[in-house]
Amino acid sequence: MSPMTTQSDGLQDLLRAAKVPTEHEEELLALLADVAADDALRARAEELTHGLRAHLRRFRGSSSVFRHEDAEAGPGRGAVPLLALLMVLPEVDAYWRERGLPDDVRAATAGEIRRQVDKTLRVTGRVGFDDYPWVEIVWRGGFAQIGRLQYELIRDDAADEWLANVHIPAEGPLRMEEVRESLGRARGVLDVAFPELGSIRHAVCDSWLLDPQLADLLPGSNIPAFGALWQLESSVPRDGEGLYFAFDLPRGQGDRLAEILPTLKPTSRLQAALIELWSGGGHLYQCLGRLELP
Repeated sequence: MSPMTTQSDGLQDLLRAAKVPTEHEEELLALLADVAADDALRARAEELTHGLRAHLRRFRGSSSVFRHEDAEAGPGRGAVPLLALLMVLPEVDAYWRERGLPDDVRAATAGEIRRQVDKTLRVTGRVGFDDYPWVEIVWRGGFAQIGRLQYELIRDDAADEWLANVHIPAEGPLRMEEVRESLGRARGVLDVAFPELGSIRHAVCDSWLLDPQLADLLPGSNIPAFGALWQLESSVPRDGEGLYFAFDLPRGQGDRLAEILPTLKPTSRLQAALIELWSGGGHLYQCLGRLELP
């Protein structure tokens, strides 16, 4: 990590490449500058940067470079991991370009930092960077946001094929025309970028948005229409996922649902549907679905 790169103008350029809103720039730059100015924190950020570089292209089976204590190291939550992930972003983007990912795909994929900054603010009420292990997965290279959906390349050894593991980023309404456009592009983009993996013929999605109960709770909405695209293979109760993703409560709160439920005030149709489900004694299920890519 060169001294020039940790200057505020260089960090600002990296934040903008990661699509972080300008209203968060000043506070984030102050956190990052404090990390860079502290010998021990800067050394840890450098160590993490080297580890992230070493894991680039190794998108199967690599352990995380982060430690649990990295979350609270420094002046703000996740500041040290954020600096490391920003520092390696130019190399990650160069790898995506080398792979032949289109410009819009590269730009959208880099925006995962922005999404996690936004999520941290909604959950904690302060600017920070919480889910950096997830961004580490994105940064390893076997990942692409193609329009409305994200695709993580995973190996199915039993079937002897690579799959596209679909994720749904928090980007507003889940419009079905955008979903179909993304699914329609995915196979072509991934096959060109990763020819050595063979054709990516199938996608899987492991999400509470596939819970069939949502069809009755949200008739006519985009969410059950999205769920109907998938052939379901398994499901497990995951109330905590609904609390985290739909209500912006901290992760791991599912066991406290009975205590939390009376405090929930719906501001959306989805939130009202989940409250109705839980108030009736039901549970939200995370379901694994599968489909063949067009």
